[in-house]
Order: sequence, then C-alpha cells, then structure tokens
Amino acid sequence: MRTNLEDNLARRMRHLSPQFEAVRFALTGSFVIPTDGAMMQFLDAGLANRTVFLPVKAAAGGQLYIIANIGAANDLNVVDDLGVAVGTVRVTEMGLFVSYAGGWRFLVAPPETAPTDAEFITASANAILSAERLLTDTATVAWDFATAAQAKAGIVDNSVTYAKFQQVAASSLVGNFSGALANAGAVTIGSSLVFNGADAGALERSALTGGDVTSPLNSNVLTLVNIPSGTPMAGSLLATVIAAPGVPAAGKASVYVDSTNKNLASKADTGQVYITVGPSSGAANQFATGISSAGVISYAQPTQANISGLGTGDSPQFTAVNIGHASDTTLTRVSAGVAAIEGSNILLASGIGSIVQGFDTTLNALAAFTTNGLMTQTAGDTFTGRTLTGTAAEITVTNGNGVSGNPTVSLPAALTLTGKTITGGTFVAPVFSDASISVNSVAVFPGLFSRVSTQFDKTSDTTLANVTGLSATVAAAGVYCIRAVLFTSANIAGGVKSAISGTATATSFAASIMTFDLTGSANKQDFVTALGSSSGITTATAAKIVIDGTIVVNAGGTITVQFAQNASNAAASSVLVGSYLDLQRHS
Repeated sequence: MRTNLEDNLARRMRHLSPQFEAVRFALTGSFVIPTDGAMMQFLDAGLANRTVFLPVKAAAGGQLYIIANIGAANDLNVVDDLGVAVGTVRVTEMGLFVSYAGGWRFLVAPPETAPTDAEFITASANAILSAERLLTDTATVAWDFATAAQAKAGIVDNSVTYAKFQQVAASSLVGNFSGALANAGAVTIGSSLVFNGADAGALERSALTGGDVTSPLNSNVLTLVNIPSGTPMAGSLLATVIAAPGVPAAGKASVYVDSTNKNLASKADTGQVYITVGPSSGAANQFATGISSAGVISYAQPTQANISGLGTGDSPQFTAVNIGHASDTTLTRVSAGVAAIEGSNILLASGIGSIVQGFDTTLNALAAFTTNGLMTQTAGDTFTGRTLTGTAAEITVTNGNGVSGNPTVSLPAALTLTGKTITGGTFVAPVFSDASISVNSVAVFPGLFSRVSTQFDKTSDTTLANVTGLSATVAAAGVYCIRAVLFTSANIAGGVKSAISGTATATSFAASIMTFDLTGSANKQDFVTALGSSSGITTATAAKIVIDGTIVVNAGGTITVQFAQNASNAAASSVLVGSYLDLQRHS
C-alpha cells in the first residue's frame, strides 16, 4: 500500500472544480496523484530523486496532467499505477502526461534558456549563451562551416612539422611495408644496412665479413671465399684444361679438367688420379673388364668358365633354380611336365577341384572386397561395406562398423521424442525441466518449489544475502507467479528485512512484501517494482514475511529470496526451517 502526507494534503485542497486546481508540494518520499487530483502539479523533489505515481488510467484514456519540477537538484520519475516508467521530469522542466486506450504518453517542455553553467562550441558568438567556446582558425587548423549543422576541422596545407610526427625507434625509417595501400609506420633497419654517422640521413650497406662472400662497407665489389655444400648451379662452369696438378695437402683433393682426354678428374692427397669415363662401346658380345687410370675401358667376350654354375655343353641344364637366394624360394623338376616350388607341385589342370578351389566369380568378388567392417551382398557377386548408424538425440550407435568392437545400440542421455507417439508403458520418477509439456494439447509447466531445511542466520549484518535453499531457475520470456513465506525470529533491536533477487533479469516485476509482527503490531507492507528492492521492520521478535508477485523474465537465470537484519545487532536474525519459495510458470 502506497501512502504519503502529500496525498492527504492534495485531497484537502480540492475546490469546486478540483481537476483544474494547481498544487505545490515539497516531497519527502514517493507521491501518488489521486484520480480526482489537480491537473497541475508543482513538485519539489527535495533531497533525492522521487517517484510520482499517476492515477489509474481510464479505460478510454483522455486524462491530462501537467507536472512541473520546481526543485533545485533532483528528478521526478513518473510511473503509472503499476509502477511502469512513463517519463522523467528534470529540474526546471515541465512534463505533459496524457492517457489513451493503450497507456500514458509523455511530452516534455525544455527550459527556455540555456543553463548558465553549460559550455557550447559555436561558429560565432551568441548573446543568449553565457559560456560558449568559439571555434577559431589557427596556423595549422582551419574550420569549415559550409555544410548545414556541421563543423569540419581541416589541417592547413604545409603546416605539419616533423615534430608533429609520431616518434619512432632509433635507426628506423617511416614508410609502408605492407605491400598494399595502408598507413605509414616504422620500418626497422636490418643488420645489413646502417646509417652513415658522418653524413646524416645517408643509408649504406654494412660490410660483408665472415661468410662465403665478402665485401667492404658500402662497396659493390664481391669476393667469393667458399662455395657451401648443396649450393645449386643454374648454368655451367667453364674450365681451362690442364695437365695433372701436384699432390694436394692431406685431407684435400684437386679437381680439374684433364688436358689429354678433356674429362673431369681429381687428384687425391695420395697422388692417385681419378678420372671420369666418357661414352664408350665394345664389340658385339663383349663386356667391360676394366678401366685404366687414363679412363680407357677394356672389353672382352666372356667364356662359360666365367659364369659360375654353368657347365660345359651347348645346352646348359640346371637341377634347381634358386630364386632370390639359395635359402629362399627354390624351383625344381619333379617329373616330365611337373615342377614344384619348395616341394609343392605347381597347379595342374587335373588338380582343380581336388588340390585347389576352381575359379568362382563369388570368390573373386570376395577377394576384391577390402572395406573394413560389416559386409552386405547387394546383388549377385556384389558386396559392399555397411555401418550401423543412429539418429541424433534418438538412437546412439557405438562401433557401428564392428571394427573396434561389437556394435552397441543404446538410447542417448538426452532423448528427443518430437514427432513420436508413446503408447502405454510406465514412467518411473520422471524429471521435467522448466519447459512446458503438452497434456491433451494444453501446455503445462512444472512447479518450482524449494524450502529451508537448515536455519539461516544473519548476525551484525544488514547486507541482503541469498537464503540457502530458496532458489529456482527461470527461463527467458517466461511469466511466473512468485510466493515466498519466511518464518523468522530476531532480537527486537535487529529486526528483519527481505527481498526477491537473483541472476535473472526482468522485463517487468511487481511484488508486495508484507511483514507481520506475530507478537506485536509492528506490521509493514511495501510494493516493489525492481528485483533486489527490500522491505523490513526492526521492532518484531517473531515475524512472518509473505512475498507475492509476478515477473516477466528478460534474461534467464535464478530467482532467490534474500534476507538480512534491518539494523545491525550481535543477536542473530534468522529464517526458520520450513520457510519456502513457490514459483509457478504460466506461459
């Protein structure tokens, strides 16, 4: 219940035509405009922002109220009779509030003059303004007011000095190294380039030392010191033919082109000359028998004696042929027309069906099948691999192809029955989440109930805290009724206070918090429209708190009941076992 002294005073000030009156109040709390209250309200918010409740809206609308904020510092937050925000009337402003069939509309009249303490940026001086700042051209910045409602700042040509550039690291250049159109940035000088200290700004190449190629500082003269291993050659080398050089030092060899045969040669540290061999061919049926130190190849025709295991005669015969190695596969003669491999006769036409299986198209198709897993014959002599699969959220199959183990078929932990009809059967202890279930085509939501099983105490603490056990999870866009009942005990100097809060956010929230003094008459009732808003009393030692309300959830989360002492006291204020929270979703 909302009551205040201003409401009572307004009712006493009515004249013959009360709705055309003007009333003036200095507020000390929330203010309610009665249904038959004055049309013009001159209100001073006083020491804090105040909430002003409009009357109950007529069904067809047509109500008109003018609210002026005559205070010096704080705002008037105007809401409808349910606590829904309509508009804010700031200091020196006057608001027009008009009802219509759909609710209330708010029009605000701004102050007639600019605030004397406000600063404005202008293109030219204005007598109405008292603290304006005039945009002025400088040597580096010029202002352009040619476009309506715009002021554009530009940099004057040739006015930016190097001092205005962003500083860069030592020994760096400024440029664009991205390979595309981009802002300039610092370019670090690599170790192969240096700045010439004697000639400021000159960039030179460092001296090349210690490598395969050397060169003096800032010189284009290169000296080849070594050719590294694995260096590719794109062209050819041109060598002058020479006679064999002298013996090189130990561990080295001299490579040269021999002047006699024009072949590439090398002389080892032993004095031995190794020479490459050019194209050469012997007479028919001749084989190479040697190469001289000059690179000359010798040829000769081999005799049967030169071939190991070949006897004399015009037609060599072998008792056995070793294929690969003497200890590997051996091919031998068994009898006329019969041979054996490792003691087993080679397949003969007369042995098909007795020694071995004859050719069969089915066996041939099976031999060609190489897919792991389950095999299915899809047509005559046609085979393909198959894998058992399930349907997501309906059937789960493990090892569907049987490769890693026996296939296992099971129901998933989260089973989706959308579009399925379950006929008969028994559900043992089913658990439903906060989502509607359809019973005879009607959406039914499970209730959310929790209770206190262990006494909850607050000592020397007026900060609201979640009551252990009194919490429920709500879904986004859900509409819930809330009822919480707290049985409490407290020291008369500590008292109790409570609130509804949580991690969920609300599109709208309204609740009454009623605290009943079970041993006296210190009862209290408050109406709140925001999560976390509390109500409490101090003079009760045994109180029953009843919170009734509704919430339209914006972002899903938790709804919790909170409790604390109304005044800090060393004696505990407690929520007793049996207190409960009951939420019921309706849509």
